[in-house]
Amino acid sequence: MFRANTLQPYLATSSLVLLMACIAVEPGRNSSGSQGAVTAGHPLAAQAGLDVLQSGGNAMDAAVTMAAMLAVARPHMNGLGGDMFLLYYDAASDSMYALNGSGRSGSAATLADLHAMDLTEMPETGPKSVSVPGAVGGWASALERFGTRSWGDALAPAAELAAAGLPVSERLALDIAGQQEKLSAEPEAASIFLPGGEPPVAGSTLEMLDLAQTFTRLRENGPTEMYTGQTGRRIAEFMGERQGLLIAADLAAYEPVWTESISVPYHDLEVVAFPPNTQGVALLAELTMMSHFDVGALGHNSADYLHTITEVIRLAFVDRDTSVADPDYMRVTVADLLETNRLQTLAAGIEPTGVAPAALVAMDNDHPNTVYITAADQHGNVVSMIQSLFHAFGSGLVVPGTGVVLHNRGSLFRLDPEHVNVFGPARRPYHTLSPAMVMRWRLAPRGETARHKHCYRYSITSDSSA
Repeated sequence: MFRANTLQPYLATSSLVLLMACIAVEPGRNSSGSQGAVTAGHPLAAQAGLDVLQSGGNAMDAAVTMAAMLAVARPHMNGLGGDMFLLYYDAASDSMYALNGSGRSGSAATLADLHAMDLTEMPETGPKSVSVPGAVGGWASALERFGTRSWGDALAPAAELAAAGLPVSERLALDIAGQQEKLSAEPEAASIFLPGGEPPVAGSTLEMLDLAQTFTRLRENGPTEMYTGQTGRRIAEFMGERQGLLIAADLAAYEPVWTESISVPYHDLEVVAFPPNTQGVALLAELTMMSHFDVGALGHNSADYLHTITEVIRLAFVDRDTSVADPDYMRVTVADLLETNRLQTLAAGIEPTGVAPAALVAMDNDHPNTVYITAADQHGNVVSMIQSLFHAFGSGLVVPGTGVVLHNRGSLFRLDPEHVNVFGPARRPYHTLSPAMVMRWRLAPRGETARHKHCYRYSITSDSSA
């Protein structure tokens, strides 16, 4: 039995809040009759991933196909001009892999140059907020290493959707209308997403012909099209015209990075997260501190519970905001941040019966700017993947003639030379995106080799602006 599910966009204000989709899998076995499952933020993407599994593809094939589909179906949230990260559990080797698909800073200006422009912080939008978009290179690297389908086949459903035009749902119509002011400031963005000068209405079709042509070039020329091909050249030229920080050499130098996941035990679970430059370490620190409290005794959503969890998050975020950056430039290690005795001492300083907020203000958690993907196949392989433009429509810039919306992850750099996340040459910015998995251990019967039984729970992000 295959399962598909649409996971609607949702952002938690804390990385302790996990969106969950569980499937029990064991290497080489079909558990509970399940053959596979996919989860995506749009029904067309979920269906495309399900089709891949049903036609014999594996979890990575399905994940990359869904990622490309979402680049079309959720244009305000993610796309060819964004970043991605994934965790991959390989059942055959019983191993976890992590892929960093985030881009680095542009080299058209130095920190001193930015200071000379009288900038005290990175612009939130516009050409100087754009760093190298890493998603396309990440998809290609993931598919090459663990997929079974060709690059062209993986991108085919997305190319077809872009060519046909995107059906506008009520949700998409509202999301575009909410960004009308941002879009109208940029002629290219307005021409695509504000047809006739107004947001599209539900039930209409959004034409995406330039994006369709870009997907065609990607399928024909391979992923290097995004970085050194016609598309990459147009991005570099556009950035030059707009006094952005990216140049052609920055795009050409981009490579996604396979790295090691990080994890901590939490009761009978092993929680796996993504290392810096993402904030995954904050999730693990929070769980480590929470393990020192009897959460059940505090009472769900009681004042003591809310006070405790708020204090745990606050302490973890202090570490995050002062220590997490490009790992090549961090001044402390992940091991330092997750040192058990240190976190136990921090947790011991929290008094559960302390003063909680007098009133809880309702927060709007519907920030439509990140998509999430899960795929599990009949072999027990699982992908936990996240990608984004950061803010809705990212930098607000669309590269003319390509349909590529550029993200604004570069806005997360700091301009304080003393800060660990300071802007510098070829650096990856601190990142809010952080996929996760939760591994549940099972004791093997006597005489058999120990195995895992895995229940995977997926974290979307850990702040409200990812």
